[in-house]
Amino acid sequence: MTSFEELRRVNDQMFKMERAFIYSYGLPGRRLVRHVIFAPSKYNLYSSSSFPGVSDILLKLDETGDEDEVDRQISIARQCILAAVDILTPYE
Repeated sequence: MTSFEELRRVNDQMFKMERAFIYSYGLPGRRLVRHVIFAPSKYNLYSSSSFPGVSDILLKLDETGDEDEVDRQISIARQCILAAVDILTPYE
């Protein structure tokens, strides 16, 4: 049987992991949308977008030519994923 302390630890770990995907400065052009992994689609009101910072920039890359912003958004997503991995790695 799982103890209350174990359940609490797992719950806290899940909560912290979800917070690792929040980028406080927001997505490009959508300052109030801050989740790096999932967000409402910017170009389709009926769907969602995975890695919205990266996908939004890639969809407009032909117009903007801003490859540095693509690298920046990939770096932000990578750092969030690494932070989540650190949270999920068991302590020894």
